[in-house]
Amino acid sequence: MRGETVGCPRLMEKPGLSAAHLAIAFRMEQVEDRHILALLCHILSGSMSARLFSVLREENGLTYTSSAEITTFSQFGDLLIYAETDTAKLLANGTKPGVIPLIVKLIHTLVRNGISEKELATAKSYGR
Repeated sequence: MRGETVGCPRLMEKPGLSAAHLAIAFRMEQVEDRHILALLCHILSGSMSARLFSVLREENGLTYTSSAEITTFSQFGDLLIYAETDTAKLLANGTKPGVIPLIVKLIHTLVRNGISEKELATAKSYGR
């Protein structure tokens, strides 16, 4: 599209649809350890105790589904966070934050505080 910048968010409405499909992706360069990224995906969405499910579904009742996945190539890759929700709950849920602010907060907390030993142990045992 003319004037579109790569990486800019776009909201598109389709009449008659009540579900919004939200995808937030981060490009990663120099992907060196795919195993660490796989553990991160498990921590974000590997089980019902994962961060996305806990924050978006259990604590706030906002999503129909959510997930995180990685795609890696030799030089680059991406981390994708996906959520399906009611279109009215993308930004706000009444007086509480909606899906987008909660995902941003989740990412911020992850970057600032890292992961717990329990999350790491759960993620390591997830594929067994």
